[in-house]
Amino acid sequence: MTQTQLQTNRRADMVFGGVWLVFLVSPIFALVGSDASLAWRVVGGLATALFIVGFLLSHLHPTPGRLGTFGGATAWTAFLTGLVVMTIPAVGPYAMTFVPFLMAILVFRLPPPWDLVSAVVPALVVIGLLLLFSAPPHLNWQIPIAFVPLVMMLPLRRVSDAMERQASLREELALSQQRERVGRDVHDILGHSLTVIAVKTDLARKLVDRDPERARTELDDVLELTRSSLGEVRATVTQLQTPNLPSQLAAAETALGAAGIRVERPNRIPEIDDAPSQLFAWCLREAVTNVVRHSQATWCSIAMSETTLSVTDDGVGRAGEKEGAGLRGMRQRVLDAGGKVTVSDARPGTSRPGTRVEVTL
Repeated sequence: MTQTQLQTNRRADMVFGGVWLVFLVSPIFALVGSDASLAWRVVGGLATALFIVGFLLSHLHPTPGRLGTFGGATAWTAFLTGLVVMTIPAVGPYAMTFVPFLMAILVFRLPPPWDLVSAVVPALVVIGLLLLFSAPPHLNWQIPIAFVPLVMMLPLRRVSDAMERQASLREELALSQQRERVGRDVHDILGHSLTVIAVKTDLARKLVDRDPERARTELDDVLELTRSSLGEVRATVTQLQTPNLPSQLAAAETALGAAGIRVERPNRIPEIDDAPSQLFAWCLREAVTNVVRHSQATWCSIAMSETTLSVTDDGVGRAGEKEGAGLRGMRQRVLDAGGKVTVSDARPGTSRPGTRVEVTL
């Protein structure tokens, strides 16, 4: 949390805490109508004013000086308790009105069980001094009432802690999901791009002696693809760009052609909403990368409708039931969108069964 956010939260706490100061109207009225001497009434009035100011400042500066949370809460409570003691000769039992504010500082700032143990101390100090100096006859019912706010504050503190933990867990989960999503995206981008770069570089190496011009063209394509991939990785990491289906279809055709694989592709892309279109683009990239890298195919067909995408090849087929990270990432991405991925043999029972990857939304 930044310093600005921290100060904003503290100001909000001060406003929320300041609202409850309206209950100090009781000792203020008692001060006005007190039978105490003028000197004690002046002392009581100044102590009350300083108590209000100190209580508000305790929210803005909960850890004065170099004191930690425990030391800051203790210091503020001791200071404010001293001010309350100074009001007792003038307001008598109405000094108990200050006690919930002392309890609140300790309950909402100290960890369990210190919040409960320490919150009782200022109450006992005020009660003890009242019994010692005034002991009015109706104090016997005011003493239990002084602890009612504590009974209410402790559950509120526990609920507040639970809500903060839940919010923290939600943030951690969202961050983890974002990292996983970015990791899948970078894997898909680099897997596709590096595969095409490897194929084109190998082709350029074979052509460098017998067809230098063609080799130079292939190397220019490698350079352009490298720059493009770098830009896509940067954009993906910053979550500023998602793949475009038409451009991805063109890139797939280029990659398959560079690998010497004949391509059949749709002449027209169906009208697809943005989210499914982006998902199809990711899946197309991964499926074509697998065809180029693993299939040893000579032919590949790409078909799509508003709700389905399929990539079929005539290669050697699946090497086993174990799926790579790219296909697992594709499954997870499609599953998150409410769809499914089906991987099957294109021509079951033949020596080259091929592979068919179908995405259905």
